Amino acid sequence: MGSNSSEVSLRVAEARTRDVGRLIVRIPQRYMRVLGIEPGEYVEIIGNKRSAYAQAWPAYTDDEDKDYIRMDGVLRQNAGVSIGDVVKVRRASLRSAQRVTIAPVGEYIRVDPDYLKRAYLHGKPVWKGSIIEIPYYTGSIRFMVTSVTPGPAAYVGIDTEVQVREEPVRETELAMPRVTWEDIGDLEEAKRKISQKP
Repeated sequence: MGSNSSEVSLRVAEARTRDVGRLIVRIPQRYMRVLGIEPGEYVEIIGNKRSAYAQAWPAYTDDEDKDYIRMDGVLRQNAGVSIGDVVKVRRASLRSAQRVTIAPVGEYIRVDPDYLKRAYLHGKPVWKGSIIEIPYYTGSIRFMVTSVTPGPAAYVGIDTEVQVREEPVRETELAMPRVTWEDIGDLEEAKRKISQKP
């Protein structure tokens, strides 16, 4: 897995609602040009102690003049960063994975690996230790990637074999807690806005 030498520093901002759970980031187009990437290509987000991977898409029009990278709570958890932190971003050349193993977080849930691959994981970046959330009825199910071949990171392709481990991962094994302080802050801000409406 290689990357080019270009690297940019961007400030972490909250993802817009429509992008949550998609393993994507939004970056101003001028920075995408610096990185030499096209929409939908992969980037490595270098956090405080670890890295995460995502597909990069152009920023929304009102963000084009800002130095933001918009990413959802799961990606922030994977990168070990919070809203307002500065991260380094660079292009990532990922190959298609031969095999990916994931495990449910908390409790075992029977799920069809082929369905997961077709409906959610296809084209998505995966790396050992990363958390992914799969929409499930009115909520979502959390999984952790326990192995990727070849590693350290790859994407789920048409020929990738996806396996679901029966033994769940405990919440205490995760690198960061499920609910972060900025999530609570965002909830409080949302409640304030609702209460102020006439």
